[in-house]
Amino acid sequence: MKAVIFDMDGVIIDSEPIYAKLEGGFFDGQGLRVPAQVRKSFVGGSMNNMWTKVSELNPGTSPDDLKRAYITYRDRVTIHYKEILNRGIPELLEYLKTSGYKIGLASSTMRKVVTQVLFECDLLSYFHAVVCGDEVVNGKPDPEIFLKAANALQVSPGECIVIEDSHNGITAAKSAGMYVIGKADERFGQDVTAADKIVSDILEITPDLL
Repeated sequence: MKAVIFDMDGVIIDSEPIYAKLEGGFFDGQGLRVPAQVRKSFVGGSMNNMWTKVSELNPGTSPDDLKRAYITYRDRVTIHYKEILNRGIPELLEYLKTSGYKIGLASSTMRKVVTQVLFECDLLSYFHAVVCGDEVVNGKPDPEIFLKAANALQVSPGECIVIEDSHNGITAAKSAGMYVIGKADERFGQDVTAADKIVSDILEITPDLL
């Protein structure tokens, strides 16, 4: 293997509980009906897909209007990303860098947020390529974002290891023909069984696992 591609939310930072709370607050504040099982399906997926589904469940609403309103709502909240950096991430990135791996990031989140996260966590310099949700046509579970990351890293999909925590992300990476390490987290009800290897903590990703 020549490259390792990371997901961001849930893998690099423990942001999923914060995002779930923000989305829930927005749904409730707007009087939107979004069942819990449907909310689970949003984890790791594209924002456009999420708002399309929410709109379908709530006739008379517009996906674009909902998306814009949510971004405004979310941007009022300050998140201290360094405080939710997952343990083991800096050490893993340093190992990959010194071992000669190409390092990529494929996140469904918008670039302005991804850049802010990596900057605040002092991780920007580790990544050779970063592809974000607002830079692809089809978000996860479509493989587009991972194929684009592999192309930017100048490696074939079969030479990539992906670290993902969501069902949508794992489906996308496997569809791209990549080897996947799934990070299991029982808090979010994500099915990670399609991954090639499963860990519950980043610290479990040792050289022998790569």
